[in-house]
Amino acid sequence: MSRQNGRPYIEPTRETVWARTYPISRFTMAYANKKPGQPLDPAVREFLRFIVSRQGMALVEADGAYLPINPDIQRHDLEELQ
Repeated sequence: MSRQNGRPYIEPTRETVWARTYPISRFTMAYANKKPGQPLDPAVREFLRFIVSRQGMALVEADGAYLPINPDIQRHDLEELQ
């Protein structure tokens, strides 16, 4: 798909979606409600860590509807959940 007429087409590959150069992609977000200045509930933290983990991303990929998050975002998210 080309964003503009006369521009090269961008193939819908894992790499172009991860790099956000493919124009038809979006993130699926997960939010956790917590009080400001308070730690995240341990069960919620572990659930979010699982989602972002290799095992969680393998389940996402096996489903076939979504791609796992790119490794840079995965590392960042895991660091935030420490």
